[in-house]
Amino acid sequence: MSTVALLHLHQVTQQVAGKALDQVLQEWKYQRKQKVLMPAEGPGKLERPLDPGHSHLSYLLGPRQGNWTTLIQAFAERDDAPFLADLSNRLSQQLQTHSLAVLLHEGDVLFYNLDYRGTPRDGYTSNPQFFAEELLSDQDVVRHRHKPKAFTPLLPKQIKMEKLLHVLNAGWWQAYDSKQLDETGDPLSEDALVDEEERLTTLGGMLQLNGTAGYPFTRWRTTTFIQWKAWQAIYYQAKVRALQMA
Repeated sequence: MSTVALLHLHQVTQQVAGKALDQVLQEWKYQRKQKVLMPAEGPGKLERPLDPGHSHLSYLLGPRQGNWTTLIQAFAERDDAPFLADLSNRLSQQLQTHSLAVLLHEGDVLFYNLDYRGTPRDGYTSNPQFFAEELLSDQDVVRHRHKPKAFTPLLPKQIKMEKLLHVLNAGWWQAYDSKQLDETGDPLSEDALVDEEERLTTLGGMLQLNGTAGYPFTRWRTTTFIQWKAWQAIYYQAKVRALQMA
């Protein structure tokens, strides 16, 4: 499964989000080159490649659904591009709102960063041990521990914090808290293995990140459950001076 990189912006319109994206990406020396309406059939029908390569960026920007507007990073992560969490933080500051950056790494591990007005409020990894080269100490684990109370003003009325915690803690965190990890830091029981795509789908639906229409973004490249005709594809290119200095 390909990596999925998403931003969700709270209570801003598509037009306002697009303008803020243009402004913030100038800080990374990128300028907008083209904005096109998405074909109803989806990104596969775009005339221009979604990932044009080095010194180019591309994003898909959706309409506001409920309280959230979604931005999809359509290019593969690389050194010359802004890091998703950094972009999310700057957009939260520019727009003076909450921004939630979500990264589903090849279906194996889920990350998020929640920012409010440029201030980090919470961070999450579904398995802190996944990329670690050595067994994490308890102190290391504490540094990775999520603090989802920051979501309190964002939760739909019918969703309790206990339910959110249950979704986030399932798998590695529950195994750690119950001392059910082996000597390498992996859960002892296969029952502790969680489908991270399912976790993200559940989380997105719970937070109503796509309004009440479910959460189709884990497979945005192929799904038929996104109303693409209301979306925009936005392409950016590094400024000429930045290219000459590289």
